[in-house]
Order: sequence, then C-alpha cells, then structure tokens
Amino acid sequence: MMRTGLVLEPSPFKRHALRRLLRGIGFERVLEAGSPADAVALLSAQPVAVVLLAWPAGTATGLELVRALRRSKHHRRPAIVVLDEGLPQATIVAAIKAGAIGRLTAPWDGQALRRLLASQHGADAEVQG
Repeated sequence: MMRTGLVLEPSPFKRHALRRLLRGIGFERVLEAGSPADAVALLSAQPVAVVLLAWPAGTATGLELVRALRRSKHHRRPAIVVLDEGLPQATIVAAIKAGAIGRLTAPWDGQALRRLLASQHGADAEVQG
C-alpha cells in the first residue's frame, strides 16, 4: 500500500521542504495544502497516514483543525504532528489533548519525525496510509 502524507503549511517554500522531509523517510506520496479548508477537503477525499500541521492563523483555530482532521472518514485516522516554530507549551499540550500525536520542532529533522511516529505506532513505525 502506498504511504501518503499531507503537509498543511501556508508557505510554498516550507511546504516544499516538508514534502522532501516526508519523502526522505519513505512516504511515496505527499499531498500539500496551503489552508485548513484545503487540508480538510484533501483528507475527506482520501486516506493519509500523517499530517504535518503548521499551526494555522485565520478563521479556524488550531484546535478546531486538529479535531476536524481527526474526524477522518477513513478507517485509519492520520497521525497529526504539529510543526512547532516557537509555539507556547500550553498550545502544544492543548493540541495533543485534541488529538495530535506530538510536535516536531524546527529545524525539522527526518529522524526526529521517524522517532515520533514510531513512538505512537510501536512496531508499525512505518505508518500505513
């Protein structure tokens, strides 16, 4: 089964870097969204294994977005990883309580992401999607 990831980041430059990060740890397909609405639409249409989530500004709060992403219609819900570029600790805690599996701090590192996914999926570190 092809492993698919989703990057939600408004900056095209950062989306490109994050796409390379996911491909570097073995994701064959990486979808990109520049807005929360685009991410929810993509996730509604197809299953993904992991969502790398830049904490959003705009109409949807980050917590609402995590909850919306966790309501995937697909059997396997995505592992949501918050991209932390200086977020307050309380925000990270709230995101995890809402359903994120953890955070990835800048500068982003493929091995750190692999460890985070492995810690959430035990022996199934190579998340299906």
